[in-house]
Amino acid sequence: MIKDEIIVNTKNRRRTTKESQITKLFDKSCIVTWSNDEKTESKIGSLFQTEDDYDRYLNYLKSGKPYPIKVEIRNDRPEENVFIGADETKLNNTISADFTSALVNYYKSNG
Repeated sequence: MIKDEIIVNTKNRRRTTKESQITKLFDKSCIVTWSNDEKTESKIGSLFQTEDDYDRYLNYLKSGKPYPIKVEIRNDRPEENVFIGADETKLNNTISADFTSALVNYYKSNG
């Protein structure tokens, strides 16, 4: 009986603020700069879902294909802001630098 109640409560529960924020964060638009200087637009959550994504990009590098070298969250999309009252531009720049650094470090460590 308790197990059934837990399942029902889980299905009907409202998302927390933190859950909503992480969802919005991964839906943020970004510009990806590739090793051939091409730029594409994507969403943070589409680029980095698991370590398999990093492996895929590393395989691009090893096979001579263009691979992502820089990630920049777009600051011109206020509708995608996540944290009310925060300096969203500063936050976006920090997250962009962190994702870019993670890519470069992954290439160095595994390349």
